[in-house]
Amino acid sequence: MLPILSDIGIAAQQVYQVGSAKVFLDVFMTNGPSSEASHDEEEVDDDHNIALARLSSPANSLDPDTDGDEHTEAFPEVEFEATSSDNNSNKAFGGRLAVALLPSIEIGTSYYQGAYDENSQLDIKANGVDINFISTHLMVRGEYIRTKTEAFIEQDHEEVVNSLSRNGWFLQGTFFVGHLFEGLGSTEIVIERAQTKKVEEAERWMVGVNYWLDPRSVIKVGYEDTNVADGPDDKRFAVQFSYGF
Repeated sequence: MLPILSDIGIAAQQVYQVGSAKVFLDVFMTNGPSSEASHDEEEVDDDHNIALARLSSPANSLDPDTDGDEHTEAFPEVEFEATSSDNNSNKAFGGRLAVALLPSIEIGTSYYQGAYDENSQLDIKANGVDINFISTHLMVRGEYIRTKTEAFIEQDHEEVVNSLSRNGWFLQGTFFVGHLFEGLGSTEIVIERAQTKKVEEAERWMVGVNYWLDPRSVIKVGYEDTNVADGPDDKRFAVQFSYGF
């Protein structure tokens, strides 16, 4: 929905104690997104990258919240790669506000907005709600997110700004089976369900097993099944090793 892995800017964090709860506040300002190069100029390595490109830069949509003629307009392609420069004078900004009743539950809401075109006329906005729940034998994480991307469309022989929207969600459950069966050690079973709507509708199931070698390193084995309503499906089996600092 909003494939931001990294960006360059400044951020501030603050934690407040309110009774037995903690309130987390994060705000940031970064270079933000930019217009993406045409797919004709890019090299696509495999079917997985094609499926990912279709999900992150869907082909066609018209926001059902807007009134007007029934057109099929190209969904704008937006790039979120971190760069040391900005393509416009506008900076992206946003943040997250969360309330945690530790150690069991945390609920948060987040916001993001930034102009992506060179003239700072077209914005992409996103807001979401997330939840994290942890118990002795189970962890549940999930998020709902909605994005609105502005684009120029032709209406009555002139260009006007139209807002195109997408939304999606994921819910992931992690079961600490090693807590119940001592012989399994630090083993977890992970099940995830995700779905996108309105543009290039897709849904995904994932099931996997995590085995923690120590608190900072884990081996992950998983199977993903992604079904795209009007495009190529993607099924894959993956083995990963992750190490944290």
